Amino acid sequence: MGILSDKLKGQRALVCLWCLFGLTASLLIYFFSTNQTLVTIDLFFMGTLIYAPATLIGLMINEAVPKFAVGVSTGFIGFFQYVLGEVGATALIGILVDKFGWQANSSVIFIALGLIFILTIYLVLNDRKILERESALSQNIKS
Repeated sequence: MGILSDKLKGQRALVCLWCLFGLTASLLIYFFSTNQTLVTIDLFFMGTLIYAPATLIGLMINEAVPKFAVGVSTGFIGFFQYVLGEVGATALIGILVDKFGWQANSSVIFIALGLIFILTIYLVLNDRKILERESALSQNIKS
């Protein structure tokens, strides 16, 4: 996915958006298919489609910060992706399934996917502006 975003002249948000379309299809297959082989193959694609945007978002953030702050931004991204993403999601899903059943889990995942779509579309539409603004700020910090 990184090579694809490089070929698209750094439009990483656009690649993330396409991954979200694929992830939506994968989630629909996962939740509604009864074929075990199809679900197993789908899990492979789902993992790829989840991991690629997480990595590309880290790359977009590192491109937006000054060079001296890349290590700190990478650490922050990793920490918050793990704490809020992994631990938070695991706890939330556990509580939801325990109190409301598996249907609540599916609903929350699709609601989150909708919110992510909105935020990613914003990034796609404003990607160049954001990078130009960050570059100008970076130049001001150096001077």
